[in-house]
Amino acid sequence: MIEAFINAIPNVLQAMFVGSIAGGIVQVCEDDIPQLKQLKQQLIVVMEEREVKDSIQEAFMKAWEDTYDGAKLPSSCEEALASVNTTKQKVINKLSGAKNPHLYKVHYND
Repeated sequence: MIEAFINAIPNVLQAMFVGSIAGGIVQVCEDDIPQLKQLKQQLIVVMEEREVKDSIQEAFMKAWEDTYDGAKLPSSCEEALASVNTTKQKVINKLSGAKNPHLYKVHYND
């Protein structure tokens, strides 16, 4: 997920757009996918390692924060992830490093 966000921000305008999407996805999905709470910090580290221009980093993070901290978005996690062509299970698998698409399942009421 980090790669997708980093690769989609070659300029400030796109960084703002992608930052808004990322902040919105995390806002509506962090209860369903708790690992997303660390995504922002991981993105900061990767952007610094890749020497992404400061103006792009700042635009991305400002847009993220404005969306994430703003009014609760009227979307479910599945709807938000579908808008970027993925699913909750795919994100969970990616974050957990699972090779088999259904190897790692989250059980909420165990």
